[in-house]
Amino acid sequence: MQKIIVSALLLATFLLPVSAAYKSVSVFPPFPAIAGAVYNEDSGISLSVSIPRGSDRVFWDIPLPKALPQDATAITIESALSIDGLLTGMTAHLRCGETWYTASVPLPASTRKRVSVPLSRFRSDDGKPCDYAQADLLRLQLWSIFPPVSGGLRLLGVQARTDVVGLVETGDSFALNRCRTLFDVAGIPYADVAGDFSGAENFELLVIPSMTDDMSKRSVRILKKASASGTKFISFYTTATQFAALTGIQPGKWHHVAPQDSWSSILPDAKHLGGFSDIVPQETDNLLPPYEGNGAEAVAWFADGNWLKTPLPACVVSANGALFAHVPPLPTSPAAELMRRICLKFVPELADVFAVNALMENDDLLAKVDPHSRPLLDSICEAVDKRTRLAEIPLMCSRLRDAEAASLQNSVSGSSDEFRGVWDIRASSRSLASSAKLFEKLDTYGINAVLALSQIGGTPCFSEESSGAQVSFGRFCAEAATNSIDVQAWIYAFNVEGLAKKQLDNLAAEGRLIIGSDNKPLPWLCPLHDKNRKLIVEGAVNLVKAGATGIHLDYIRYPTADGCLCNESRESFENEIGKKVKNWPEDVVGLGVLATEYHAFRTRELTKFVREIAEAVRAERPGVKVSAAVYPEVASAAGLCQDWPTWVAEGMVDFVCPMTYQRDPAAFASQLNRVLSACGGKASAMVAGLGTTADVPGPDAYGAAGQIVEVRRRKGGGFVFFHLDERLVECILPRIGFQKNAD
Repeated sequence: MQKIIVSALLLATFLLPVSAAYKSVSVFPPFPAIAGAVYNEDSGISLSVSIPRGSDRVFWDIPLPKALPQDATAITIESALSIDGLLTGMTAHLRCGETWYTASVPLPASTRKRVSVPLSRFRSDDGKPCDYAQADLLRLQLWSIFPPVSGGLRLLGVQARTDVVGLVETGDSFALNRCRTLFDVAGIPYADVAGDFSGAENFELLVIPSMTDDMSKRSVRILKKASASGTKFISFYTTATQFAALTGIQPGKWHHVAPQDSWSSILPDAKHLGGFSDIVPQETDNLLPPYEGNGAEAVAWFADGNWLKTPLPACVVSANGALFAHVPPLPTSPAAELMRRICLKFVPELADVFAVNALMENDDLLAKVDPHSRPLLDSICEAVDKRTRLAEIPLMCSRLRDAEAASLQNSVSGSSDEFRGVWDIRASSRSLASSAKLFEKLDTYGINAVLALSQIGGTPCFSEESSGAQVSFGRFCAEAATNSIDVQAWIYAFNVEGLAKKQLDNLAAEGRLIIGSDNKPLPWLCPLHDKNRKLIVEGAVNLVKAGATGIHLDYIRYPTADGCLCNESRESFENEIGKKVKNWPEDVVGLGVLATEYHAFRTRELTKFVREIAEAVRAERPGVKVSAAVYPEVASAAGLCQDWPTWVAEGMVDFVCPMTYQRDPAAFASQLNRVLSACGGKASAMVAGLGTTADVPGPDAYGAAGQIVEVRRRKGGGFVFFHLDERLVECILPRIGFQKNAD
């Protein structure tokens, strides 16, 4: 298997630059002398990572041997990270004279990987941009708010890069950050472009995360000039007709549906995307689908809540650009491949870069595949050796990972009572027929529990009676039982964002919502309000009566560290301490004289509530399981009054589902270790959350299989996928290959 590894390294060394415009210049190696560094045979260096208690960072200073090129737009850091602990960030710093300029960097991974940062993000403390050509020192810094952290960073290279893809800093921050994360996961190199489009003509492809229809005349002139020079465009969820005219694609009419009727995913059209057709998760009840016509063709379509293809295009491509019907999708593996395929339509030279990244990130897997995957490995070797079909290498690597998922999962056996669950957000909106079909599939794929969203702040999600459109909760449970699947009633305890506006207004008028530091209500029930607690408890008891085998508590915390500042909370606290609070809320927030005491009081009350709801449902049906979705980091959970280690220790909950939503194997394993420690040795009380469709980059089938193995090695109680969507059912679960009734 050394052949493929050597080929990958040769590819990385000799294929770049890939075009006249895109180029990469090595800054390191050769590496200068760095205190404490150990030099490796492959020209990299090993740096010791140690963040002890009482500290929050570790850093290294590396002298720059020469000035960074004037035309550079980004720096790339090639590394592999191995740590025990949780890092919360990485920053890079350039020193110019006496001034330091700082930029955030995506965290390295345990596999060999390139992470990059546009040079325009380097800013001084007062926000001034960096004249990076004058920089003489590079500082790399790792951060953690959860020390201690130990391990090592293997630094293999740093490059200065000139990009052909520009990502415009315009529109809302949500779409911009989502787009950045997606491109980082996909390994699509890009530079930042100012929101006024300055310098747009310097890029072959301009990506616009979101855009309104009120473009300035100056912006229109800049984009027209860029278009005339050959720049192509990608935009998401836009109504800007002036911009659309540059692509030759007309935005369609806005579509909106009720949440229960929302669209579920994107279905790529294999005919237009080189055979790629993997399901891309994207749930929404708002769309701006672009029109086909005049040379513009749809390359992907939206699927409805039943995962059936609709006539609504998700992406339309012309010779000059592409328009997406919604914001950038979650950074899943299929979404990353979709974006690579779209970019290659306009910058085909990027195929070399994508190939190198894929080979690098899968280096370990390529060296140890099972015999049944040999044909896939041979295809990858042939593509590398002959330097053909390079654009297919990322997808071939993805297929290899899929093929190896079952072998990895089966390498460590689960217990006979292993909890294999899925969080199901859409449970209440499915018909009886679709629910029955779904349960049959889940049973086939070895899933034995569904955590069905059943109640939001005491308000039922399911209809009282089954009909053709929807199924009642009791019928849902009965149908699941026929397929040997338990139903845990998933409850949003205090978060009520899903309720109708009129209902929220009524709750606010009754003084039952949390009051924030700005003296305005939040869509969150106050945990200290007796009516709220009673409503939630009664709702949970009713769900057990209807057939739930368990109650699963979510949002069993406060939304912010300040808690609630309403009159009811004040009165409850004053009764507890036996005196009036002189200055409310100043004395109970931030560094207020009673802030610590108020926080401890709220923590005790939430714990008391968990005990109350557990006792109520167990009195209704002895043996019913009680669980909770929790923050995996105890310090973060405690900051929001979520004292889940006490809930476990005192038996209030049978298990917790820590939201261990990680993509990197080492980070996931390290987080499991800390959760297990907080469980006090009760390994069965840890049912790990696997974020296959979470907002953070989640694992694919192979990555999820590896996480399952890590849970089993620690004798955990099982795992639960977030969340039940078409990709999980059709792509991930079949490839993981669970055995029903595994020992």
